[in-house]
Amino acid sequence: MEIFEDGSKLHEEVADELEKLYDKFTQEISWQAGDLAMIDNSRFMHGRREFKDNRRQVFTTIAKILD
Repeated sequence: MEIFEDGSKLHEEVADELEKLYDKFTQEISWQAGDLAMIDNSRFMHGRREFKDNRRQVFTTIAKILD
């Protein structure tokens, strides 16, 4: 069960419903060598499945668009 910064807990029913929604809307990426994915954090949830590849390099860039 998730616990928030204020100490409150996420109800199990809510967690179960969220998991169903995650599964419904998850899009898998069929990765090929050299592929790149760019995701707007303000518009999409994102994550990755567990993998084992000691040669893989993951780079992260954080930018803020100024008006």
